[in-house]
Amino acid sequence: MSYRDLIPNPKVVYVDDEKENLNSFKAIFRNHYDIHIFDGGLEALDFLKNNEVQIVITDQRMPHMTGVEFLDEVRRIDKKIITMLITAYHDFKPAVEAINKGEIYHYITKPWEEDYLRIIIDRALEKYASSILLEVQNSKLLKANKELDRFIYSASHDLRAPLTSIVGLTRLIREEETSRAVAEYLDMIDSSAEKLEEALKSFAYFSENMRLIDRPEELKDVEKVVKKVVADVAEISKDFSKINCTIKVTQKSPFKTEVNRFRIVLSHLLFNAANFQNYDAKEKSVHVDVKVSQAKMILEVKDNGIGIPKGIKDRVFEMFFRGSAQSRGTGIGLYIVKDAVSKLRGDIFFESELGNTRFTVVLNEMN
Repeated sequence: MSYRDLIPNPKVVYVDDEKENLNSFKAIFRNHYDIHIFDGGLEALDFLKNNEVQIVITDQRMPHMTGVEFLDEVRRIDKKIITMLITAYHDFKPAVEAINKGEIYHYITKPWEEDYLRIIIDRALEKYASSILLEVQNSKLLKANKELDRFIYSASHDLRAPLTSIVGLTRLIREEETSRAVAEYLDMIDSSAEKLEEALKSFAYFSENMRLIDRPEELKDVEKVVKKVVADVAEISKDFSKINCTIKVTQKSPFKTEVNRFRIVLSHLLFNAANFQNYDAKEKSVHVDVKVSQAKMILEVKDNGIGIPKGIKDRVFEMFFRGSAQSRGTGIGLYIVKDAVSKLRGDIFFESELGNTRFTVVLNEMN
């Protein structure tokens, strides 16, 4: 794709206090670009404020304002404009310094050569067009991400209403006299409904984590938050409600963080413990330990489940990765945890063997 596809009539501004140079530049390049010439920086700046310009070329030595000073003002008007500086050999030090700081695209020595300058301008316009194309693509991508997020959020909430009705109907049926076969079918329906409920909850958490804007608040009672999360997870997950969950919170000072993301992290670590519990164990347990001190929080969630095999430890945080046939979730739970922890300015680690898995989250206080 040529830059002409995006910029069919590119505007080039040329500034020089010598009339002959201005007229010569316009005469040579007027058939290639939309040329606008000025003999002073102030007039050129007024034009730039009211017009979309792609290229600005200026002489370095001018009265009232040097070329470098003029280009500083140009960048304040529009950073996308590609700038070039014309200077003599004995006066090229300001140009070199400006290039090294990334302030101008190219410097051109006097007297400039027509074919060479045409090549430089075309290359600059290709660069400008690439930046425009990248902006368009980024805009489309942001729009697509927002639409996808809205879809996930809407679908997860809209599907939960009929799912709740199904669960309610199975409970009503159980109250009637039913055969053993019907009871077994109802158990299967309940089990499938629970899996779907957990999946929808994961999608809702995923959407929430993507949409959340960082609004840190001071947590004076971490234990209260932890107990509420544990109770909510137990209400959603029958498997978790059958596990003995113990909580220990040691808090020496308030802790400032994004509370909703903290809830997401803890919720999914608990769901993970429920999904990968050891059904053969006589006593199934999860222990939540939180320590808060000196602007740091350490959250540990330890369970006595089936553990994480060594061969998949590097993949547990991948999206949609499910490392066991026992997995009942969507495979995005730990991915959400990892992403939320990153947004909380923290790190997550885990150790695992058969019958013992421990996730450790270290969070730094947010401003």
